[in-house]
Amino acid sequence: MSGNWLILLLLSGSIAFPFGLYGQQVQADSIRWLFHQLNASQNLIRSLQHQRRADSIRIAELQKALQEQVSNFNAAVSSVDIRVREFDQRMRITDRDRYVIIQRNLISSVEVFDMLNQRLNILEALNQLEEYQSILTDLNNPANENLGFSYNRKVLALVEQYIAANARRDRGRIIEAAKIVLENPLMQTIAGPAAPILSVSNSLLSFASSLLVTRTDIPQENVARFRDEMMQFTQYYARLNELNRNFALGIANYQVQTANLQNKLRDFVVQNIQASGRQIDPNLEKRSKSIGEFLTTLFLTYNASAVREYLLQLERQATENGVINYGKLIRSGNLIEMNKRISEVIFLYKEFEYLYSQYISLLEKNNREIILVLQEAMARRLSDDNNKVRQQIERLSRVKDSTIESINKAINLQRLKNEVEKLDTFFPSL
Repeated sequence: MSGNWLILLLLSGSIAFPFGLYGQQVQADSIRWLFHQLNASQNLIRSLQHQRRADSIRIAELQKALQEQVSNFNAAVSSVDIRVREFDQRMRITDRDRYVIIQRNLISSVEVFDMLNQRLNILEALNQLEEYQSILTDLNNPANENLGFSYNRKVLALVEQYIAANARRDRGRIIEAAKIVLENPLMQTIAGPAAPILSVSNSLLSFASSLLVTRTDIPQENVARFRDEMMQFTQYYARLNELNRNFALGIANYQVQTANLQNKLRDFVVQNIQASGRQIDPNLEKRSKSIGEFLTTLFLTYNASAVREYLLQLERQATENGVINYGKLIRSGNLIEMNKRISEVIFLYKEFEYLYSQYISLLEKNNREIILVLQEAMARRLSDDNNKVRQQIERLSRVKDSTIESINKAINLQRLKNEVEKLDTFFPSL
């Protein structure tokens, strides 16, 4: 508005000047300068307004971040305050309260021991996985036709097509020699490492190469084609053998870990039994076939009822004038030392939980990798009927799922976890 007023003032003032060329030029220059100043002022105003909006947004963001930090700090302070109050309350509990904690811990821990032993026995039996492993055996067997083809049949057909068919004499002997190699007893097993199938392949290739050297009726091109086509099937079975070998090694490795964990459990249980003044038949473990059987026998007498009876006995010994002296009670019968080992009980459970998850992961991983190999066999059309391969994939997945479901039901990890959560590891108050 002030800029427009100046322009009008100049225009009105220009009437007093003579209308010469020089005066008109000066008037035009003055107007342009005023318009330039006006635009500059307006741009500055817009820039300041934009900056103010940006500053407002940043201030709002900073306020929000500060509020979040204050909220987090308050939450942390509240959490610490709650823990401090809990700790303070724990430190002020009575000897009777301390005894109740010990009592609950010892009864729950023996329940955990028994349940852990049962579940370790289940893990020990997992290497049997009968139905699932029977499928693996079938898939690895080079004579099995469940996939719509077998290594033996396909390779023998290649011998007939590329080697024996062109031989003018001894065709029958050539085929019989190939059969002897293919029907080696080692080839009828699950094979383990890939060496057996590779050994058979190398033996047949050496046989074909020797025929090429000694005979003129078998073309070199035929031997090369025989080698290339045979290797497709050899590589397929070699991969299956390798997967099965890894699966077997994985199971064996976890069996060792299972045995180690069971030994830890055995040592812990024996130590607790001895600490409670009970005697163990020195010949019992020798008569047992395994640590699991030894522990199972121990738990027939060392159980929650036996622990309760032991605690009642200590209560009677600590009773004075009809009143239990809880200070004396909790310091008798190694109760404090036994209770302090509760954290070790929890660690045993955590170790078992991890080991169990590794078993399941191994089974899942093996199943995925075998299915990939079978799908590749379909893609390369190794089978005469891909529907049969699909059926085996579906069967493998179905049996794997039902096996895991059965294992989960038998282990019932949640029940074991619920018992472990009853344990109280707060020993400073004891």
